[in-house]
Amino acid sequence: MAHAKSGLITRGWENAYARILMFALAYYLASKLGLAFVAQPEGLAAIWLAGGVALAMLLLRPKREWPVILATVFIVNCLSNLISGNSLLISASFAFANTLEPALAGWLMVRLRGEKITFYRLGDVLALIGVATLANALTAAVGALVPTIGFGATYGKVWLIWWISDGLGMLAVTPFLVTWMQGHHFSSALRSRRSFETVMWLFFLSAAAWFVFGVSGIDIYLEQRPYMFFPLLIWVALRFSPRASATAIILLSTISLGCTAAGLGIFPLGGHTPWERLLGVQGFFFVASITMMMLSAVFSEYQQSQTDLQDSHARLTATLNALPDLLFEVDRDGIIYDFRAPDPEALYAPPENFLMKSMFDILPEEAATVIGEAIAVAAEQGLSFGGTYSLPLPQGASWFELSVAAKGDSKSPEARFITLVRDITSRKRAEQALGESEFFFRESQRAAFVGSYKTDFIAGFWESSETLDQIFGIGQSYLRSVQGWLDIIHPDDREMMSLYLTDEVIAKRQPFNKEYRIIRQSDGETRWVLGMGEIAFNTGGDVVSLIGTIQDITERKQAEMDRERLLVELERKNRELESLLYVASHDLRSPLVNVQGFGRNLQRYFTSLQDMMGTAKNLDEFQEAAQPLLSERVPKALQFIDTSSSKMDTLIDGLLRVSRAGRVTLQSKAVDMDVLLQNILDSLAFQIEEANAQVHIASPLIACFADKSQLNQVFSNIIDNAIKYRSPDRQLQITVTSRSEGQNVIYAIRDNGIGIATKNQDKIWELFRRLDASETTIPGEGLGLTIARRIIERHGGKTWVESEPGAGSQFFIELPLADRENQ
Repeated sequence: MAHAKSGLITRGWENAYARILMFALAYYLASKLGLAFVAQPEGLAAIWLAGGVALAMLLLRPKREWPVILATVFIVNCLSNLISGNSLLISASFAFANTLEPALAGWLMVRLRGEKITFYRLGDVLALIGVATLANALTAAVGALVPTIGFGATYGKVWLIWWISDGLGMLAVTPFLVTWMQGHHFSSALRSRRSFETVMWLFFLSAAAWFVFGVSGIDIYLEQRPYMFFPLLIWVALRFSPRASATAIILLSTISLGCTAAGLGIFPLGGHTPWERLLGVQGFFFVASITMMMLSAVFSEYQQSQTDLQDSHARLTATLNALPDLLFEVDRDGIIYDFRAPDPEALYAPPENFLMKSMFDILPEEAATVIGEAIAVAAEQGLSFGGTYSLPLPQGASWFELSVAAKGDSKSPEARFITLVRDITSRKRAEQALGESEFFFRESQRAAFVGSYKTDFIAGFWESSETLDQIFGIGQSYLRSVQGWLDIIHPDDREMMSLYLTDEVIAKRQPFNKEYRIIRQSDGETRWVLGMGEIAFNTGGDVVSLIGTIQDITERKQAEMDRERLLVELERKNRELESLLYVASHDLRSPLVNVQGFGRNLQRYFTSLQDMMGTAKNLDEFQEAAQPLLSERVPKALQFIDTSSSKMDTLIDGLLRVSRAGRVTLQSKAVDMDVLLQNILDSLAFQIEEANAQVHIASPLIACFADKSQLNQVFSNIIDNAIKYRSPDRQLQITVTSRSEGQNVIYAIRDNGIGIATKNQDKIWELFRRLDASETTIPGEGLGLTIARRIIERHGGKTWVESEPGAGSQFFIELPLADRENQ
């Protein structure tokens, strides 16, 4: 790519070098050719062709090339004068004057007419005339100083010759070069259908020029012979393009000034001396040139305007032919004067039924009234559109749309109006069907509580349906921007939704299908919604829009969460049932086996006593034989039976307590935790004092929403356990704190007791589960924490423990805030 670009740049510079070299050669030849028209002893040309060449080059090239062009003009002038034998100072002075002339002329032309100069417009020609006369007068004043100072010439005469010759050069050469070098095709003058006419005007113009300027000694008694050119010049100007006119001017100038400079012929205007005759020829040529150029430019503009008019007429005709509408020309009273119908059947009536008749006579009153009002508005404002009316037609009622525009002065009493009538029956029916469809769509959305939306990612805004506004809790004034959308999404779901949109939907071009939470703006309530949609991409692969629906699924989601909660509760119940079955099959079975075993022992002891009674000879012998049984074995068996029965009673009582904890009706309300904890501490005052414990309550504790009596049981059990499982190596410290988290409050009961091993931290919540290390010294059945967790879970809360063996434990209880009572 870099080599290709370098090649283009190189070829561009080669073309520029070639262009400058060709221009330098053309300028040099034009300057030498100008010397052929020298007819004064001062050595000044009658027409300076090189000035026209330089100005044409400036007008044909962009401004960025002007410095190179002007430098070329200066160098060629300087070298040409040096070759002619002039000194370096004289050569540089002539070069400066001849460079200043096209520079000033080019700058003025571009300043007046812009960079696109064609000489096909009258403004271009007038600008050239002004520059050739006024600008050259200034540059000639500078240039005339060179021969005056260098050669002693008369300043006024030199200035006049310089001014006229350079001006004629611009008038003759510049239009010729510009019109032929702008890349147009050959003009109509050279087309085959006018080739004969072209040859004829070239012949007659050349012959007339030679006859007037090149022939002497022939007297045909025509004092105004030079003006025989004007019919020929007008012929060229009107029949051909400005290019042909510029060619004619070059031809005429070459013959007229060449012959005069060579002393051929006697021009009948301007005096008898060569100087006077040259001025006469120059004046004639100046008038003839500007007349021909102006006439040619005006006629060219006229032809262009005619062409544009024909094109406009053709476009208008094509537009009217493409319109399926009816056009009527009416007056203020609604009388129809003319019409246009692309299809005669669209009139629904023959023309004789409505031409020269008022619309009030041929149309129903309602339709005629609408048209009359539209005409009245157009008469007042010049234009009226948007009126509609219906007509009862054989195929059924049809609707029409009306536009009225004044034809000419709408205020005139004789004003006419163009009335455009368009059949909009299909559109009306489509609008009616669309309205019905939108109605049913809105009703369907309202019934299913589904809203629709469209997000424009380029503009950064989104649109929403009425039902979606209800789901979001917003009104029409809500700012539907990116930030407005983010404000609706729940803060905890915003990052998740952003990642889902970019990584899943956009990156993988998948349909949008996601459940997430929103904050309803009208009341701040958290709601669950299901968003669905399709992403649209442009041809470049960029995201353009997202169109879809959003459904409020809060009730369904709540039902699902309730179902999950019930499943969790059922699983927990199953685990408890398993624990109960384990108790029934293991913990109750063990004492029962003891009762059965020692009962059988008692039965054997009874049989032994019966045998002893049968074999004993007297009471003393019986007592002596039964003494071991009655004093040791029977009491021991009865003691084991009693102990096992007590254990069975304790287990059964614990099961009943657990069962009651799950069936008691909760009477929840706002609980003042400071009061509750103080009551608990009062009830445990003896144990606290006996254990020499210090209890600190971080008042004020945050209130919760719960059953006060049930909560008393929970906190009492945990504090009681802290006292039971205290460390013998340090004073017991118990601290109770609270903190809010969302809509819940978390209580922490921290102690510095013996702690709980990590492997046992989940087991302490199980039925009849106690720490083995303390099982023989600390009373209890292992039910307190099980019942505590059951109570807290019934309140919709959670319990957990964090502990380090030898350092203490911290029990956490999470419950609803008291404010939830009002929600």
